[in-house]
Amino acid sequence: MGTRASASRALNPGARCAAAWASVWHSWKRVSITISSDEVGVFEVNGKFMGVNLYTTELRLEDLLQRQFDKVQTMTLFGTAVVNVNLLLYLINKKFYV
Repeated sequence: MGTRASASRALNPGARCAAAWASVWHSWKRVSITISSDEVGVFEVNGKFMGVNLYTTELRLEDLLQRQFDKVQTMTLFGTAVVNVNLLLYLINKKFYV
């Protein structure tokens, strides 16, 4: 089970997820982020540029909740993407648990 969105759509002012990739700022239409989960509470996040998988990282729900509890506003994924912790948790809850 997974969800996918292009970075240009994620940065739309009406969207609930935001990311900032400094190295590909001019090419938002070619960036996509996929979040998938095969295990409860564990999420694999893939960052693709022009269809090529450049980055993969694993997120644990308990780690995200701990960051939220510690009042951490943002976190860095892949070394270049900055995401809002609360909005990422909202997206994960909406797509995987509701």
